[in-house]
Amino acid sequence: MLLKNIIKCNESDWQKVLDLRNSEGIRNNMYTDHVISWDEHKSWISKLKEDNKNIAFTVYNKNDLIGLVSINNINHKHKTSDWAFYLSPSVQGQGLGAVLEFTILDYVFQTMNLEKLNCQVLNFNEPVIKMHEKFGFLKEAEIRSQIHKSQGRVNVVHLGMTKSEWIENRINKKYVLDRYGQSVDIVN
Repeated sequence: MLLKNIIKCNESDWQKVLDLRNSEGIRNNMYTDHVISWDEHKSWISKLKEDNKNIAFTVYNKNDLIGLVSINNINHKHKTSDWAFYLSPSVQGQGLGAVLEFTILDYVFQTMNLEKLNCQVLNFNEPVIKMHEKFGFLKEAEIRSQIHKSQGRVNVVHLGMTKSEWIENRINKKYVLDRYGQSVDIVN
């Protein structure tokens, strides 16, 4: 697997990310569920070029672009951040999400040297909540009626993990890389 900073990608890959993000299965699990235009997408990427608080990586498996992971709201003073990801429905259920989660936890806590990582998941997205919990994230809050979606108001589950929790649990999670035979390179 390869993670590549989206600002280093070409427009063809940007288009693949946009197509993936606009697919119904992914869009329904995001805060915003409108179809994103090419101009809106390019504007977001342009802002990332000047931004030191947000990083987005395209995710490749066997040279196929299969998803995106973002590290957001990086606060260097408090050493905190949020993260989110999505993968193509065609690769879900193959363990790649677990490999990606392990990799990002290592990257955030060891490479970036942050102390706390948070994520927010729409409350109906139980498989993702359970995966985060399997890696050691703890539910810290459920924010009621936080997001307006086409089906109505939706609660958001806030999960968090500290660096010390990851270090304590990391060895028990390393099986993920061994089990799926994945090595991951990150090009920032």
